[in-house]
Amino acid sequence: MNRFLPLLLLCCFSIISLQLQAQCPSTTPGQLSGTTTGITANSTTPTPVFTVAPSGLPNTEFVVIQQDSIASDGLGSRIVTSSLSGEITPSAFGLGQCNRFCLVPFSYDLSQIQLIVDSLLTAEYVPGTSCCAAAAQFLGNLCGELMNNGINSGADVTGLADLITIVNVFAGTSSSTISLENLISSITQLNQALLLFGNCSGGVMELCYDVDNTLSAMDCYVIGLSNAATNVSAGQDTVWLTANGTTILSGTYTPNSSSDSLVWSILNSSSITFDPMTLEVTAGSTTDSAWIICQGARSCLTDTVVVIVNPTLSTTLQQQYTTINAIVSPNPFRDLLAITLDVPSDSYTISICDVMGKQHHQQQQQLSQGKQVLSIPTLQLPAGYYILNIQSGSKQYAQTIIKQP
Repeated sequence: MNRFLPLLLLCCFSIISLQLQAQCPSTTPGQLSGTTTGITANSTTPTPVFTVAPSGLPNTEFVVIQQDSIASDGLGSRIVTSSLSGEITPSAFGLGQCNRFCLVPFSYDLSQIQLIVDSLLTAEYVPGTSCCAAAAQFLGNLCGELMNNGINSGADVTGLADLITIVNVFAGTSSSTISLENLISSITQLNQALLLFGNCSGGVMELCYDVDNTLSAMDCYVIGLSNAATNVSAGQDTVWLTANGTTILSGTYTPNSSSDSLVWSILNSSSITFDPMTLEVTAGSTTDSAWIICQGARSCLTDTVVVIVNPTLSTTLQQQYTTINAIVSPNPFRDLLAITLDVPSDSYTISICDVMGKQHHQQQQQLSQGKQVLSIPTLQLPAGYYILNIQSGSKQYAQTIIKQP
C-alpha cells in the first residue's frame, strides 16, 4: 500500500506557520540526441552532449533505464543506476548482449532534499513532539528506515540515487527496482504531502525537478559484441510500390571497417516477396504491406523499411506521392501514442495495423492548418509491432511503432 496517503491525516495536528520556500523556478529539461547506437558490454558510454541544455535547477544527473526490462512497479523500464557524468560501463550493472538502455537527464535541487531530511530527523512537529514521532503514527518507523538505508542526516544525501531511496522509503516499498514513471509519480505525491509537514519540511513547499521522459530526449544504446557496428541504417523508412513493382534495398552500418554484417528478413506479407541475398523486393498484385528488417549480426542494432503496395497507384502518381510531416512519440510506447503533425487543413485517416495486416484502430480527423498533436489511446493493443498509417488524398505517412508490455 502506498504510504503517502496517510500523510493527509497529519492535518489533525496544528501546523506551525512557516515562511515557506518559494515555488519552483521556471525550468527547461535537458534533452539528448534521441538516437540509438551500439556499444559493447565492457565499453563506457561517451560523455552525453545536450541538444537542449537544462536550466533553472542547480543539479542534473543522468538516470539509466533498461528498455528491455520492466521495473517491479510495472509502470515502465527499470532504473538501473544514476550517473553524474553519464559515462557508464554496462557490464558493471549486469547488462549484457542485446540489452537496451537509455540515459535520461534529470534536473533537481539537492539542497531541498537535504533540508527535508535534516528537518524530518531533527525537528519538532509541534513543541514536545519530534517529527519522527509524529510520522511514526502514520508511517511506522519512517526515520528508522531512512537510517537503515544509510541516511542519518541531510549530509548523507549526495545525489539522485539517495532521492530514489528516500522516495521508496516514503512510499513504503522495499523493492530495489523502480521505474522513472513511478519516481515522477512518487515525487508528485510527496509534494502534495509537504504542505502538511510543518516544521518537518524545513520550509520546502515543493521538491523541484524537471525531466523529459520521451525517447526523443534520450541517448540510447544496444549492447553488442566487440567489433560490432555502432549504427545500422536500412536507407529508407517507407517504400511505395505499384502492383507487381520491384525495388532494390540497400543498407549501411558503421564503422564499415568492423567485422559486423547486415542480416535481412521480412515480416507480415502474403504477396510481397523479398530476396535477402539480392535485397530485391517484389510486390504482388494486391494491396499489401510488409516490414523488412536489417540487423547488425554482432551489434543487435536493427532498422526497418515499411513496404506498402497500392495497386491503384500509377507510376507517375507514386512518384508524386508526398509525405505527411509527422513525428510519433514515444516509440516504443505503452498507454498513449502522441502524433505531432504540421499539415495543411484537410481530412486525415489514421490507422494502426499489426504485422499480420489486422487493423486495430482507425479514425477520421479533420485537421486545421498548422502544428497540432493528436493523442491515440493504445491500452487495448497487445504488446508487439505495428504500422501507423496517416493518409490524406495523395499525402501519406507510415511508421513502424512498438507497443511495450
